[in-house]
Amino acid sequence: MHRHLPRAGALAVVLSLAAGCAADRAQRREAVAADERYDAAERAFARRDDARAFALFEAIAQEAPDAADRGLAQYRLASVRVRQGRLDEAERLFAAIEDPERHALGRYRVAVLAIEARGAGDAGRAALRALADEAPDRVAADKAVRYLAHDVDADARATADFLGDLAARHPDALVADNALWWRAHVQLVRLQDLAGARATLRALVEQAPTSPLVDDALWVLA
Repeated sequence: MHRHLPRAGALAVVLSLAAGCAADRAQRREAVAADERYDAAERAFARRDDARAFALFEAIAQEAPDAADRGLAQYRLASVRVRQGRLDEAERLFAAIEDPERHALGRYRVAVLAIEARGAGDAGRAALRALADEAPDRVAADKAVRYLAHDVDADARATADFLGDLAARHPDALVADNALWWRAHVQLVRLQDLAGARATLRALVEQAPTSPLVDDALWVLA
């Protein structure tokens, strides 16, 4: 037997459902508007319309409810300032990023700026080494070890030693296989240490058998 709600109860249910639908529609409209604003900011950035890009990304960085969205907007703000040569402001903006992944990428960019834009090679290299040690599971750590391996102005032996020690200190971190790969690169290309490069590549294969770099390591060994 079906039971019917009293008229007042039925009306309350209808009004509640209507309010819920209205709230959902409002949330969807807000999400679409946020996406459109972000797309407009990215288009302005790509066109090198720095004034408009900065204004749009600044609004997103201040208003976006999600930390990752704020972090990306802040990263873009800093990138605009890098492009404009306003490096002090860029460093401040990078440092203010909340999102851990973007913050680490910001640290990487600041270190590279120190080396390339300001000629502060020793300080920049020290910052890259610290980043790789302190955030070994971040993408920025992989970027840092790659940059160090290709920095021809740095001491090659010291770089190779650091990369080997880094992999030993963080054997289970994401950076470990990259550190060994780029250590082998330094040994082979810059130190002409063929035996050392072979030993490093064998260590990569043994210690990180599931790494996507294993096939490359085996190919080089062959």
